[in-house]
Amino acid sequence: MAKSYKAIASTLQVLIDKHKDTSKLFLILCGSSMAFMEDQVLGYKSPLYGRRTSQFKIVPFEFFESRKYFNNFSDPDMAAVYGIVGGTPQYLIQLDDRLTLEDNIKDNLLNTSSYLFGEPNNLLLRFWYRFVPSNISIIQKGMADLAYKSINEQLSAYMGAVFEEICMQYLWELNKQGKAAITFTDLGRWWGNDSKNKRETEIDIMGIDGQNSALFYECKWTEDQVDRDVLETLIERSGLFHYAKNYLYIFAKIGFTKSCIDQATKLGNVKLVTFDEIMEGTK
Repeated sequence: MAKSYKAIASTLQVLIDKHKDTSKLFLILCGSSMAFMEDQVLGYKSPLYGRRTSQFKIVPFEFFESRKYFNNFSDPDMAAVYGIVGGTPQYLIQLDDRLTLEDNIKDNLLNTSSYLFGEPNNLLLRFWYRFVPSNISIIQKGMADLAYKSINEQLSAYMGAVFEEICMQYLWELNKQGKAAITFTDLGRWWGNDSKNKRETEIDIMGIDGQNSALFYECKWTEDQVDRDVLETLIERSGLFHYAKNYLYIFAKIGFTKSCIDQATKLGNVKLVTFDEIMEGTK
């Protein structure tokens, strides 16, 4: 409407100024273009400047909200769905949980006539640019089966970063409920220098509370049980910091070896969490 009728903002200005004190009308202006809304509605030069009573930035659903859209996807497949299309409702409703994950990918991402094929955005943008350009020739030839085979071989590796994001959302929810080991004020990936081994290193997720305590997390989306060496690496990297209290967590898609479980039990400040436990704890 705004593009087809340039005077809409001025018209609304006149009506608002004339009737705002007597009208019971509740007016909501929506727009998908941030630049347009900021310039034409919220901006200083807009006729509507200073007339809004509230504003909301509508963001995509997080993973645990997105999963409520579907009843039939398995939990790992739902994680993959979120990793592919994100939490934008318009993208989620393109998928059909009566079909397999494979068929949904073929129908929506490997079909040049589908809505999602021409609409890469947010997490969908990440998936699209990771897999579509390298397979574009066979996709355009209608060879979805071959394209999917190539994608499926790399999907677990792709899901690593998605799983980290899901774990961070889970941790923020625990923090909000007061169930985290510490009430952290910041959470995110850490990159830095390992002076002992003289190399760059990283920690998947790190949280601090401003009171000399810290959380260190490792996230593993693999088909194998997480072994003790992953825990030992996390212990070593947490040692780069000098907090009074360190709490270590490992999140795993499948589970943990006995050796890893025994070492975690021995240390006492380590918690091992499976994806199933994450899902069960957020129902």
